[in-house]
Amino acid sequence: MNRFQPPTFSLIDVPTLKERYSMDSVLGEGHFAKVYAGRRVEDSLPVALKVIEMYSGKMDPLDRSLPLEVSMLNRVSHIRSVIKLMDACYDQEENTLTIVTERKESTMDLYALLKER
Repeated sequence: MNRFQPPTFSLIDVPTLKERYSMDSVLGEGHFAKVYAGRRVEDSLPVALKVIEMYSGKMDPLDRSLPLEVSMLNRVSHIRSVIKLMDACYDQEENTLTIVTERKESTMDLYALLKER
């Protein structure tokens, strides 16, 4: 019996994403994605928006309605030390996936933290 059932999660549409969040400067980027600083419009809460371009469409085999990365983050968001998933949006026209998570204003780079210890 499965003792942990992840909270239900649904993707939001592009207009809702733009209504809920503002996007600011780039925090970092990799080969397939950029992460932007942003804020939730209703209360100015700091958020991070990860925009994955040319999304490959890998879906969770256990929940085919969610992209795999979104589903995995949803499953661990209840853990205290893991950033919280707030929203996610797939834009079919642009073929981009945007994942919105909480953003801590003051954080330490993992490499620096490990080096310090």
